[in-house]
Amino acid sequence: MANIKAYDTKAGKRWRVRYRKPGGRQTDKRGFTTKKAAELWASNNVVELASGTWIPPEAGKTPLSAVADAWLASKSRVTPKTLAGYTTTVKLHLEPLRTIEVGKVTPGVVQDWIDGLNGSPKTVRNAASILHSIMSRAVRDRQIQSNPCDGVELPKVAATERRYLTAAQVESLAQVSKRPTLVNTLAYSGLRWGELAALQKRDISPKKRRITVRRSVTEVSGTLHWGETKNREHREVPIPTFLADQLRFAIKDKAADDLVFTAARGGVLRYRNARRWWDTAVDKADVPDGLTPHELRHTCASLAIRSGANVKVVQRMLGHASAALTLDRYGHLFDDDLDTVADALGELRQKECGQNVGTATG
Repeated sequence: MANIKAYDTKAGKRWRVRYRKPGGRQTDKRGFTTKKAAELWASNNVVELASGTWIPPEAGKTPLSAVADAWLASKSRVTPKTLAGYTTTVKLHLEPLRTIEVGKVTPGVVQDWIDGLNGSPKTVRNAASILHSIMSRAVRDRQIQSNPCDGVELPKVAATERRYLTAAQVESLAQVSKRPTLVNTLAYSGLRWGELAALQKRDISPKKRRITVRRSVTEVSGTLHWGETKNREHREVPIPTFLADQLRFAIKDKAADDLVFTAARGGVLRYRNARRWWDTAVDKADVPDGLTPHELRHTCASLAIRSGANVKVVQRMLGHASAALTLDRYGHLFDDDLDTVADALGELRQKECGQNVGTATG
């Protein structure tokens, strides 16, 4: 049971709560300006001790910088590119909070920090997400009781309209690019750039019309990092016959471990360098201004859906973690098939019920 006593200081009378920790050791909490405040704290402390949610007061004195650094150190399973992004965000955007004790990071402190951040709404939301994850670690490690990032107001991100090329536009870009096989592979397989750059001859099966995606390569600060795909899973991607023929020609003189696509002078196809010829091709082709290679991934999804692929097939092609993610990004494209489905249902009814089936009403 807590013991509450007054004591004198230069600033006036203060109150102290004396209690026992879970291990039985006696300690106290000082500095309350009123007896009522001390009693309220003592009552809450008794409940926390009894429920097992009690956190030592000194635990919250850990500076946020130490928690953030420990959080970063725990991210050994993410890709180098992702880790570099985390590190940059922690160093740049979380700098105003680094010296604050985690126990003093309140929802108000977090909200003021969010409101003062410079950058796009997407950048602000990303920084807030990382801080939320860091503070979740503090909750897990029993440094604070709850996450102060819960419930804060974040800026809204305006929906970005995705651009999808038609098959004719893809052909226009492929022809002026001088690298038609590469462009067609992006547009008709949906590979990410890093997956494309890491493809080897052994990953291509023209006869089966399949590409096996096994790994990815990413450039971070000028250094190439080889690793697994984004979801750490191998996947087989179906390709149309014309692309299988183009790839058969592209790999005919290569060894099994040779890269399918390389830079002009050999070596890994680096994204920044490739953008030079890519941007030139975009300017010449009948495609939207500023088109990026990643937009051919979206194009692949669109072309597949227009060709009749269902959501599970599109999910497997693109390597999404779930069909829900695919629907979230491309669900609106399936709306174009509604009339087709309705017509097919009508034809099915007529086929199974006969030509002269009546029309019931009411």
